[in-house]
Amino acid sequence: MPSGMWVATAQADYVLYEEQTSPMHQRHIILHEIGHMVCGHPSAAGIALRMRYSDRQEQEAELMASLIMETAARSSPPSSGGGPPSGLQAAMGLRGTHQAGAAPCGLG
Repeated sequence: MPSGMWVATAQADYVLYEEQTSPMHQRHIILHEIGHMVCGHPSAAGIALRMRYSDRQEQEAELMASLIMETAARSSPPSSGGGPPSGLQAAMGLRGTHQAGAAPCGLG
């Protein structure tokens, strides 16, 4: 059974993650699933359910999650206002612009 899952609907994207694990592992699971979204990976029947880490898309999502966590750890401390912590925000490039439809992933 996977530890996380991305459910895409016409209205919203949902990320489900393992409740019985450490907060750090939960964050990694969530970022892994977001990595699938950012990389533009398709989801079969609206659900991204992947079981094998040898899968190229799994490797890309795992790399994306690791890079975001590493960059966020080196960024400024969390903001005191609402919204995402500034380190995570900066790591995901939310302060800059991102061209719609441009997927930053691809191992090859």
